[in-house]
Amino acid sequence: MLDKIIAASCAVYVALSAWSVTTRGDLLPPVAMLVMVLTMSVLLLGHMWKHLGWRLIVAFFAVASAVEWIFEETNIRNGGFIWGDLRYGDITVFSVHLGSVPLVVPILMAVILWPTYAVVNLALDGRVVVEPRAMTWWQNVWRCVLYGFVHSWMMLMCNELCVKWGVYRWVGHSAERPAADMFLGDPSAPGGWLIYVVAAMLVFTFVMIPLVGRDSLAKAARRRLAWSDGAPIVFWGVLALQNYFNPVNNATVANVVLWTMGFFAAFVGYRFVDLMRTQNRDNSPTDADVSPRPAPAHHG
Repeated sequence: MLDKIIAASCAVYVALSAWSVTTRGDLLPPVAMLVMVLTMSVLLLGHMWKHLGWRLIVAFFAVASAVEWIFEETNIRNGGFIWGDLRYGDITVFSVHLGSVPLVVPILMAVILWPTYAVVNLALDGRVVVEPRAMTWWQNVWRCVLYGFVHSWMMLMCNELCVKWGVYRWVGHSAERPAADMFLGDPSAPGGWLIYVVAAMLVFTFVMIPLVGRDSLAKAARRRLAWSDGAPIVFWGVLALQNYFNPVNNATVANVVLWTMGFFAAFVGYRFVDLMRTQNRDNSPTDADVSPRPAPAHHG
């Protein structure tokens, strides 16, 4: 049942995302925007629930959002030395703050970190979640660095639209940079995202999974892949295409997004489809299984 819900959410999300690029840069009608956000949330949270279980979901959100908040607060209070000097916009969803940071920001950042985690794991191992004990310590560290590099591509995608729609603005030394340096945002921003993700994933990998994740990983090891498990790949591909075709975006930014996030979605998508075909082929009956048995001999 959960697989069907995830698949249906993917279909609606893709359809509404395709509609959004036909609006010449305007937002969708409020109801359509609400449905798109809800279906995106269902496909990501449903996917997490399937593969992590409630304990690991809580652990993932707690670690990712707490580490992100620490980075945000430290960055704002110290002149933007981590990922540039920015301030969030005065919009309704940002009305509740924890310190200097809108409370919703670290929560949303934790949500969008999940598809990165899942897609990198599918690319490397053909599985959504992996057992850290099956690898050496340095492999786990290296993997966390890969999570960080891949996730930081989203910063390249987000900046243009976030600035134009008032999600945040650059201030201080970031606002004083030459315009040629800022077309993807403050040049330090992707590096800051990289460090934040590496820190969060190190804690999740080396602390949370051993503490509360053994049962979930044991179930995951026995679970066959389903087509709905490709939902994070769809999410990545949709974001890349949305940004490429959105007329609001700078054409160079759009190309950067498509040739990073779009390429990775296509690469992992190919890997995923091949895994599914191999799995289905291995489970299909062989010629020996379906060949007719000889009729019993009749003695008369």
